Amino acid sequence: MILMLLCAACETAAPVQRSSSPATQVEYDRQAPISLFADDATVLSDADIDRILRFHYVPPAQARVAVLALGQEVWFGYSDELARTGADVRSEFAHQLKTAATVTEVSFLPTLLVPTKRSVGLFREAAARYQADLLIVYQSSCRTYEKSRLFAASTSKSFCNVEAAILDVRTGLVPFATAATKDLTVSKNPEDLNIYETMRKAELGAIREALVKIGTQISAYLTRR
Repeated sequence: MILMLLCAACETAAPVQRSSSPATQVEYDRQAPISLFADDATVLSDADIDRILRFHYVPPAQARVAVLALGQEVWFGYSDELARTGADVRSEFAHQLKTAATVTEVSFLPTLLVPTKRSVGLFREAAARYQADLLIVYQSSCRTYEKSRLFAASTSKSFCNVEAAILDVRTGLVPFATAATKDLTVSKNPEDLNIYETMRKAELGAIREALVKIGTQISAYLTRR
């Protein structure tokens, strides 16, 4: 998945110290950096990679933001209540992004423009056609479990991880990526069609909480100058 390549893991690990002998150490100050893997040049040249790594990125002072949710959001076709809740979650996320002082407009990328093939280049092209300065891409994954009870309502507990990244449409850079994990337990309501609707409610609630955290982080990043 693309976002798995863009986002760091949720848990941080201690940095690994690697030693290098004088015979193998690359002296960046004395020679142009070169790749140690020849096949890498088929995607980006060494000069392009060096130019990208040296580029100092600053978020735009005013930005029109498009949002793209990857994956199939099953709750939209499950029930009216879940469809409305899913739409509310999207609206809340967009509203939170707009709290950043530098963001002038936030809207979801129209479905007609979403490419069937996932690639950063195609996402960038679609956002450019939509005249968005930034494209925020996010994807959720959930693990949901049912717990049946004999003399009480059954419950569903969902663990959801949401990954998100900012794609700058002009430069093609991904200057910021983040992830959030939330869990939520929901009891089966007598009005639920079945336990599967309860499970979808738990998933949607956990995703909503994760998006709140992600929206706060993205807004803070875009406001930072």
